[in-house]
Amino acid sequence: MGKVVFVDVHITGENKYLDMMEKMVIDAGHEFYREKCKTKAEVLEKTKDADAIVTTYTPIDKEVLENS
Repeated sequence: MGKVVFVDVHITGENKYLDMMEKMVIDAGHEFYREKCKTKAEVLEKTKDADAIVTTYTPIDKEVLENS
């Protein structure tokens, strides 16, 4: 089972596409987290040990990738 984190809920808002994504991830046997990461520190905290990070606008750099 993997950990999938969507970090842009504060930008995209709750919507049917996010609901569909969550359902697909959970149906595939993974955990899905909806987060409102407004700073890099929040991204680092919320994506710790993530297997996948989903973002629309939040930049993901080498430090974030190495943290997950």
